[in-house]
Amino acid sequence: MTKKKTGPKKKTGPKPKYSKADVLQKKIDGYFDSLRINEDMSEPPTVTGLALHLGFTSRQAIMDQQGREDEPGIVDAIKRAKMRIEQAHERRLFGTTPTGSIFALKNFGWKDNQSLEVGSPGGGPLTIRTNALRDDD
Repeated sequence: MTKKKTGPKKKTGPKPKYSKADVLQKKIDGYFDSLRINEDMSEPPTVTGLALHLGFTSRQAIMDQQGREDEPGIVDAIKRAKMRIEQAHERRLFGTTPTGSIFALKNFGWKDNQSLEVGSPGGGPLTIRTNALRDDD
């Protein structure tokens, strides 16, 4: 019985759309430039818009590209682009209608926390004492 020689495993899955970080970065810059009509972006950037501009067929495809460990430059370029999108939504929180940006930021991992955390200066339980008068006093 002969043993089969095994070499390095072949990578499976679709071929990456971009193999050079500088080419991808130019396309990303083109996306953001296309949104600017004046100094303020009149159309908000979106992950879906970025994916379409880069020629991907879905948001998941751009996430898959971001997951590539073999090309850190590609990963960093996509992460920076997503941060620019997040920043644009963060800026819109100060406007008169921030609802859409609040929703978008939640998709970026932001949390809408309305709870009040109370604790004592030493970190232990907080005891509240009142000096209320009772009827029988």
